[in-house]
Amino acid sequence: MRALHAVFLWIAAGFGVGFVPRAPGTFGSLPALVFFLATAEAAWPQRIGLFALLFLVGWFVSEIAGRYWGHDHARIVIDEVAAQYFVWLAVPDITWPWLLAGFVLFRLFDVTKPPPARWFDDQKGGFHTMTDDFFAGVYAAATLLAIRFTLTAVYP
Repeated sequence: MRALHAVFLWIAAGFGVGFVPRAPGTFGSLPALVFFLATAEAAWPQRIGLFALLFLVGWFVSEIAGRYWGHDHARIVIDEVAAQYFVWLAVPDITWPWLLAGFVLFRLFDVTKPPPARWFDDQKGGFHTMTDDFFAGVYAAATLLAIRFTLTAVYP
């Protein structure tokens, strides 16, 4: 059981990325980028399915890691992985400017935690660990879509 517990902690740490000494949440976007680029040609249902799987697995391992390291400890970055992947599902084109915009917007909303993200962040448990970042991702994705809509309206 010890080995399985270590695997759960490794997944909660964003496949090890959460162990970086500085800005582990920011580095948590790296596994998301790998998943996103690997599934870029997949159909929408598969991509949404991967997000759902990341969220559900993240919920489970965040619960375990939270008991081990403390609720929403800096090492737990699976929430950033799932939410950043979700944000990139909203990019209109898979180009570095759009990916960078999605990354910056997600980090902005993840740090500022507008409602209801702040409320979820203040609660304990794996579901809340995942959900506060999901809402930051929703804000970032909506902003990306608004930028796309605006650019399309201005430059048809």
